[in-house]
Amino acid sequence: MGATIGGENMGRLRVLQLIRGITIGAEAGGGEYHALRIARFLDRTQFEAGVYAVWSHNTPLENRWRSRLQDWEIPVFGLTPTGNGMRAAWSKLRREIKGFQPDIIHSHSEWTDTLNAGLRLARPGGFRHVHTVHLNQRWQSRPYLRKIMDGVLLPRLIDRHVAVSQAVLDLLNQNGIPADQSALCFNGIDEAAFSPTFAGQQFLTTPLPGRAPRLGIVGRLTPQKGHDTLIAALERLFQDRPGSLLVVGDGPLKAALQDQVEAARLAGRIHFLGVRQDVWAILRHLDLFVLPSRWEGFPTVILEAMSQHVPVIASNIPGTRELVHDGETGLLVTVDDPAELATAMDRLLGDEKLRQRLSEQAFVHARQFTLQKMAHCYAQIYQSV
Repeated sequence: MGATIGGENMGRLRVLQLIRGITIGAEAGGGEYHALRIARFLDRTQFEAGVYAVWSHNTPLENRWRSRLQDWEIPVFGLTPTGNGMRAAWSKLRREIKGFQPDIIHSHSEWTDTLNAGLRLARPGGFRHVHTVHLNQRWQSRPYLRKIMDGVLLPRLIDRHVAVSQAVLDLLNQNGIPADQSALCFNGIDEAAFSPTFAGQQFLTTPLPGRAPRLGIVGRLTPQKGHDTLIAALERLFQDRPGSLLVVGDGPLKAALQDQVEAARLAGRIHFLGVRQDVWAILRHLDLFVLPSRWEGFPTVILEAMSQHVPVIASNIPGTRELVHDGETGLLVTVDDPAELATAMDRLLGDEKLRQRLSEQAFVHARQFTLQKMAHCYAQIYQSV
C-alpha cells in the first residue's frame, strides 16, 4: 500500500475505481467513463490505478474496453457474470480487493456507492473512501433510499464527496455534507481535442446515413436523456425542413424509441447508430448537437461537441447551464417541451451566422474543462484523504 510512515513515502497510492461495468454507452454510461478516464490520466509516478467493474456482460463492446484498458496498463478486476447474483459479486469484490490492496476506493454511482459504504462497514479503517456524484437527481428508481443513503449513511461512511459541477456541489452542501468533506472537480475532455490537428485525425468507421443538415444526439437510450422529446420535436421540424437525426448510443429504451419514430413516420430520417467508436468523427459531420436531458450533472458530451465547433441546444437544467449559456455558448430550452425545442432547432438551422458565433464562443468556454485539470483535481483529493 502507498502508506507514509515517519514522513517517508513507502510507494505510490493505490486507487481503485469502483464501477458497475465497462460496456460504455450500453449498460454503462458517463459515470463509468469518467472513472476510466481518471484511472488513465492520473500521474503514474504518484498513483497506481485499478478498476473494479462489478458486472460482466460478455459482449464485444466489453472486450474492446478490456483491451483498451490493457493497452493503458490499467488492471481490471471483478466482472462477475450478471446471472451469478449479488452474493457472488459481493464475495468477489471483497476477495479481489484483498489482492489489490487499495489505499482509496472511489465509487461513481448509487449502486457502487452502496458497495463502497458496505466495504467501510466490513473493514472500518482499512481504506479511505471517496465517491463522485455525477447527477443532481439521484435514486430515481428507488426514491425511498434517498434519505437513508444520501442523508444518513454516505455522509458518515464516505471520506470525501466530489461533485462534477457547482450545481451538484451546492446540492451536496444543502443536504448536509460539510464543506471540508466535499470538493468540486469539473468533468473534462482531453486537451488534445482542442488542437487544430485533432479533427483531421478522426475518421468514420462506416459512412453516415441520412441527408444534411445532420443533427445528432449521443448518450444512453434512457429516460434521462430525453430522446422522446427530441423525436416529438423533429416530428414538427421535419414537416418543413430537410435533414436527419443521428442517434448514437444504446440502452433499454431503444425499441420504444424506434416505435415512436415509426409512429411519427420519421423512419427514413432518424437513424439509430448504436454504440460507435468513432464519435469524434461523427461530431465533425454534424450541423447541430441536441441534448434535451431531464437531469444532468455536467454532461461531457456537450464539451465534446463544443470542442469540435458544433453548435449546441440543451435543456435548461442545473449542471448543463454551467456549460451552455443561453444565447452565448448555445441555446437552452425548457425540459419536456417539444414545441420550444423545435423552434430553437429551426432558429439555429436557419441562421448560419448565429451558429458560427455560438460555436466559436462555446469553443473558448469549453477549453477550460480538460481531463488533465480533472485528474490533477482528483490527485489532490486522494492525497488529502
